[in-house]
Order: sequence, then structure tokens, then C-alpha cells
Amino acid sequence: MRIIYGPAGSGKTMQLIRIAAKHNYYMVVKSAAEARRVKHEAIKLGYDILFPLTYREFLDNKYYKSGIKGFLIDNADMMLQELSEGKLAGYSYTTMKKS
Repeated sequence: MRIIYGPAGSGKTMQLIRIAAKHNYYMVVKSAAEARRVKHEAIKLGYDILFPLTYREFLDNKYYKSGIKGFLIDNADMMLQELSEGKLAGYSYTTMKKS
């Protein structure tokens, strides 16, 4: 599992686009507008990615599961906020060691 972090505008989404293109992973983004923006940005940069899912599509399992290799969640903290209806007070995560 990869953890990409940094301030707004630091290129986190661009890193995910590169990873998505290399491994044929689905990106999961905040909204349909963001999915269109990310897909357009990938094309502009010369990357071929699957059309991103929205948080809601991902959470409601509105995708074809067969053959999915992995997901890359853009701004996972925003997705957690959506899940908690804006009441998320904090979270922790465990980094996985490479074997």
C-alpha cells in the first residue's frame, strides 16, 4: 500500500494518476466533476487510466468487481469525512511494511 501525503497543490493526484496508469488501478475521487477533471488531466499528460469512480460509487459498490487490481483513493480524509457526515474528529492509519 502506498501513502502519498502533502499540502494542497503538491502533486498528490498526479502521483496517483501515474500509479493508476502503470498498474491499471481505479482511482476513487470526490465527485463526478473531479472524475472528469482527473481523466482529462491524465489524457493531457499522456496517461491511459480507467475512468475514476466517485466516493459514492465506491462506497455503494457501483462498479464491476471482476478483474479489479486495486484502488487509489484521492484525498482519503475527505472520503472519511463524507462517511461520517462531517463529524470525523480524527483518525489513525497503519503503514504496511514491504515484504
